[in-house]
Amino acid sequence: MIPVAVAVKMWILQYAYSRSLDRRRYLALRHANGNGYSTEPSSSHNPNGPDGLTLEERGTAIRQALATLPSKQKRVLELAYFQGLLMAEIAECMCESVGNVRNQYYRGLKRLQDSLGEFSR
Repeated sequence: MIPVAVAVKMWILQYAYSRSLDRRRYLALRHANGNGYSTEPSSSHNPNGPDGLTLEERGTAIRQALATLPSKQKRVLELAYFQGLLMAEIAECMCESVGNVRNQYYRGLKRLQDSLGEFSR
């Protein structure tokens, strides 16, 4: 019979390994679908994007728009986009339900879209 401590240790190792493979698969899919960042230089690189703004101007606009968000919406978007967490992981971090996190996420996106739309006009 296997001691309990060894069994628990093996379970934790299997769980961590499985989670790391899932995460790796998720990130690979995200990059394959074009939602990630490419490390290859683009031959048609234009310093001003299709909206005519430079990277600095876009960065300023995004920072200003993020500053207008309520704290929960801002935190959810930061965890999703800058940390790459899934909704369930964000819910766990914030001690909220997945439905509530999803609601904050979509409301935050809508507010950002509205704020950035006003900036470009």
